[in-house]
Amino acid sequence: MNRENPENRSRLSWWFPCIPTGILVPETIIIPYTGDDLTHLLDGQTPKGFVGLVVKITEAGNKLGWPLFLRTDYLSGKHNWKKTCYIPVPGDVPSHVARLVEESVMADIMGFPTDCWIARKLIPTKPAFHAFYGDMPIVKERRYFVQDDQVVCHHPYWPSEVFYDTKVSTQIWFDNLCYMNVEPPYEVDWLSELSRKVGKAIGGAWSIDWLQDENYKWHLIDMADAAQSYHWPGCESKII
Repeated sequence: MNRENPENRSRLSWWFPCIPTGILVPETIIIPYTGDDLTHLLDGQTPKGFVGLVVKITEAGNKLGWPLFLRTDYLSGKHNWKKTCYIPVPGDVPSHVARLVEESVMADIMGFPTDCWIARKLIPTKPAFHAFYGDMPIVKERRYFVQDDQVVCHHPYWPSEVFYDTKVSTQIWFDNLCYMNVEPPYEVDWLSELSRKVGKAIGGAWSIDWLQDENYKWHLIDMADAAQSYHWPGCESKII
């Protein structure tokens, strides 16, 4: 299985090595996959190379620690948290890989490639509540849009409407979310400075996702092409 468009800027394996020094990121191990097509897992088959992939992911988990955060180059399937990206013990690796393959097939008309896997040290956080069918922890995150070294706009990551018709862990989730989504000036100043630094180093139009850990430090956890990234409704700064 050859890697499909390895120079695609949307791949984590492309942009992650370009992040400048001084930016906090999760400890990350990039694992290219060269075996047979992993979509055969969905037919109950074991593709050649799958066992080797599981071994490499398990080795990464042993190095980074368990629970482990796992994703592909393109997605994490985070809404199904406990069945996809969140792997508590080594024995769960095969089933989570299979579920992420399924998520990749369903995520786009043509499906997203599964030829590169990303093992990451889980960032300790203080969730405001848990949501969706995977009991995903909802934590303080922000999305900043940049054009080169200029911040175009920014938003809290989670708008309230995504929780209206799904499972939530508490009846006061809305109050918790509103409190979490307040963007004080000092936060905006700091994340704007960091985002400008990233945009200047990489160049182009990007969305940059930041996550706050339990010690109130901000980590860059994801990036994507700005034109394909979600803006809050009513934002007049959407990059085309």
